[in-house]
Amino acid sequence: MENLFSHQDDVGMVVPDLEALYDDITDRNRSQILAGHEYIDTTIDDPGDTRMGLTLTIRPHGVNGEAAASSISETLEEIREIEPEQYFYPARDFHITLLDLITARSDFHYTQEQLQACIQIAETALAGMRPFAIQFRGLAISNAAVLVRGYYDVAFAQLRQRLRQAIDNSILPHDERYPARSAHMTVVRFRQALAHRQALFDFIEQSRDMVYGSIEVRQVELVYHNWFDSRKEILKKFILVG
Repeated sequence: MENLFSHQDDVGMVVPDLEALYDDITDRNRSQILAGHEYIDTTIDDPGDTRMGLTLTIRPHGVNGEAAASSISETLEEIREIEPEQYFYPARDFHITLLDLITARSDFHYTQEQLQACIQIAETALAGMRPFAIQFRGLAISNAAVLVRGYYDVAFAQLRQRLRQAIDNSILPHDERYPARSAHMTVVRFRQALAHRQALFDFIEQSRDMVYGSIEVRQVELVYHNWFDSRKEILKKFILVG
């Protein structure tokens, strides 16, 4: 397959080598997981978890999106057979984080000023943007979660750059936990110690090149949501025209 995801655009923007990025995530966490040092998220089932934030997300919408989501859900059922006690994202919560505008934090409630700033940032960055594609292919694993690998081209990278530039001209500080480079979807989180860690790792490796499908991104959502997207309020939808 031709590598479309490690090149520069006409103004010199570098698009990450996403294959290497996802491989590195898996390789860096291999020894920790196999040694029993995965991160257990004890907040998943905690009704007192009040962490909420404002995020721009991309979801697998439309005919192609529904097909991709269905294919990913089938893979999750296979993982469930290996690790049935973990937290599995329902298809309605599948999403790519385009950019965290205000990172989820305890007891956060947005103000109208913050909301209007987020809308203005998104409208500025998305002005004139055409729909673009994201491909979902293979799995990766961190020390806390299983990820679906998402692959993008320069349009997605340009959009993130434009969003960061728009934040510079707004009242909001840059609030990413770390500079986002991937376009992954988190689909499983570890809520207790892995029971069959080697079998899970073997499955991740075997699914490395599994093609789940491509989506054409025509919509971006501004969402007020929790850490797992299980509680959410979609505040505004932005449509890409072209």
